[in-house]
Amino acid sequence: MITQISIRNFKSVKEANLRCNSANIIIGANNSGKSNILGL
Repeated sequence: MITQISIRNFKSVKEANLRCNSANIIIGANNSGKSNILGL
């Protein structure tokens, strides 16, 4: 299972480190990059 995702300079995401569990919820304001993370 994937336990962590690190993102740097991908579309609108400058830098992010995400810890993954068996279920995750991604929330945020409009145009904050949620769909870009899902598109990895």
